[in-house]
Formats: sequence, C-alpha cells, structure tokens
Amino acid sequence: MDCSDRWPKLSRAIGKGGSRHGAVKPSTLEQEAGRVITKEQMLEAIRTLPDDATVDDAIERLHFIELVERRIAAADAGETVTHEEARRRMAQWLP
Repeated sequence: MDCSDRWPKLSRAIGKGGSRHGAVKPSTLEQEAGRVITKEQMLEAIRTLPDDATVDDAIERLHFIELVERRIAAADAGETVTHEEARRRMAQWLP
C-alpha cells in the first residue's frame, strides 16, 4: 500500500514533485560544490539506523548529514576563517 491509498488528498497535493511545493531544488552553493544528497544516500542513512529507531531519529540523522554537507560545500567555496579568527571569536563566547 503506497501513501496514495492511505492519504489520497496528501498524495494529490504532493504529486510527482516530491513536496507540496513541487520539486525540491538544491541551493546554488550545493549545486556548485556538487554536494547534493541523493535519495539513495538518504535511504542508506535511514537503513543504518537501529530497528527501534523513531521518525525523529531518522529526521535527526538526515538533518545532521545535510548540515555537514552544507559546511563542506561552504568550505569548498572558500567560506572559511583562519584558526586565529576562530580562537578570537570563541574567546568572546567562553569565560
């Protein structure tokens, strides 16, 4: 049974685009860096969760992977700070 059997209105609203708002497009930064997470990568991340994992666990894992990929893309695009700059910024936060 696919979701169209269980939730027909939602399935019609989502359609073939994958979301209620149409196809989800990667950001320009992700496109330029070639760091778009594929559906297969998402499925693999979910497959590696323990059998008793919750939906929240899956969302947390996917969100973590997305954040890491975005930061890698930012670093690849030159959006980094020096070690000294990082120390200076952290000194403002820490006592």
